[in-house]
Amino acid sequence: MISACLNELNSEEYTEFIIRNSALAKRTLDNLEDYCVTELNEKWSIVSVRAADVGTYVYESFSYAVFPLIYGLSDMGAVDAGGVTAVRMQPVLNLYGIGTYVAIIDTGINWRHEAFRNNDGSTKISVIWDQQSGIEYTREEINEALMGNDIDIPGDEIGHGTYMAGIACGNAAPANSFSGVAPLAGIIVVKIKQCKDSLRNFYFVRDDVPAYAETDIMRAVQYVSDYAEKNAVPVSVCIGLGTTISSHSGATPLANMLADEAGRIGRCITTATGNQGNERLHFHGEVRGNEEVKAEIRVGEGEKGFTMTVWSKVPESYSVAVVSPSGQYVSRIPVRNRTTVINFPFENTTMYVYYRRNESLSSANLLSIRMERPAEGIWTFFFGGSGRAYGSFDAWIMNREFLSSDTYFIESTPDTTITDPGNTIEVITVSSYDYRDGAIALKNGRGYNWYGAIKPDFAAPGVRLTVPSKIGSNGYTTADGSSIAAAYYSGMAALYLEYGIIRGNIPYIRTSDIKNITISGCREKKELEYP
Repeated sequence: MISACLNELNSEEYTEFIIRNSALAKRTLDNLEDYCVTELNEKWSIVSVRAADVGTYVYESFSYAVFPLIYGLSDMGAVDAGGVTAVRMQPVLNLYGIGTYVAIIDTGINWRHEAFRNNDGSTKISVIWDQQSGIEYTREEINEALMGNDIDIPGDEIGHGTYMAGIACGNAAPANSFSGVAPLAGIIVVKIKQCKDSLRNFYFVRDDVPAYAETDIMRAVQYVSDYAEKNAVPVSVCIGLGTTISSHSGATPLANMLADEAGRIGRCITTATGNQGNERLHFHGEVRGNEEVKAEIRVGEGEKGFTMTVWSKVPESYSVAVVSPSGQYVSRIPVRNRTTVINFPFENTTMYVYYRRNESLSSANLLSIRMERPAEGIWTFFFGGSGRAYGSFDAWIMNREFLSSDTYFIESTPDTTITDPGNTIEVITVSSYDYRDGAIALKNGRGYNWYGAIKPDFAAPGVRLTVPSKIGSNGYTTADGSSIAAAYYSGMAALYLEYGIIRGNIPYIRTSDIKNITISGCREKKELEYP
């Protein structure tokens, strides 16, 4: 999605909001003097507003969902384990992804690597869109760069996108025990730019940690969708990014957008569970009557800050009282749709408390707590309900990669820890397992989603897999995590799309069909309990 607002989208002088297209939503913009609108599709737009003009009015006139969430990377012999070799070699099937495309929305790709080049040395990559520059690099331009011509095409400094692309559709390299799942599929790459400093500072994310704005991921999804429609090609889309500070119900603008994409014929959307399952960043509380529930957070030394979101289902709403490590007590803060600022002078800490009743996409009640410069030690939060006979709430702290390893809930709940957009019912959500012994990776995010829907959908190989290196043209390394498993399955989805769309066997095939076919063929482990 190449926008006329490119200067504003890249400028630190502007901040972004997500709005659902309607006359009433856009009327709110009338009070602003300097803004630019990027229309993604018929449902969603991104508004770039001069940061100096953003005050309480803009933030609290829409909803929490409109302020973009911040996303992190889901992680930093397997082909036989998923049955892919059998699918390739079976004479009737003989599937390799021919005519299909895999879209990698991530950190870029090492386009020089042999895993992404044809036998004649030309590229397998159809297009690379670099969000930072707004430049779209075609197959012809990539080939010119491979021949040594002076074309400066960005690579993948982090490696995450390269690993995913390699697993999904890299060429076979038997000498290195490597093969992508769909080696003859084309490749669409969106190199997402890292989020602006304003968003990074809002969520207190360190400068040295990769972080991405929901708005930019949505732009990437729309770019891939436009490419698929323009060229009339089936595309398997892989999302290896996630956030923990949503309602965990698939109710974010990005999740909503992916749900729509999943319904398109010839499209498959695959997401990762994330790797927050054993990070102690989720707390579940149950309240009876007027009692309070205590949640303690251990904050590590030098923590820049963190965000915690607390969600409850209507009609339950919860207010919070706080005790700092030095013993300063802040009594229950009333529930109201505005931000309350609390200072802790002995700790030099500032707390921002924001309530939102009936948050627009999740239809849940939200309590958002942002802690700036939280002092090291135990912070105690007391959550009190509205006096009903029984109620419950769930609190999540932001992604582990945004925090020190010493910040966590003293008592935590490992369930309901799949990162969004992996909680979206319409998409495919994949956790990882070790194909060597069949063991599920402990760090996987765990289901169900917050409203009780079954997630994840299944597990794929994702532990210590061989992947192309982020530098050089023929090196290999290993990687693991749920995003690697999601990439593995994205390659499998390309094989389904070849069978269904390219060969005409299931001409209407889409995400839900691919999901159901796969679930029907999954193996259950006898020692595990299934829903």
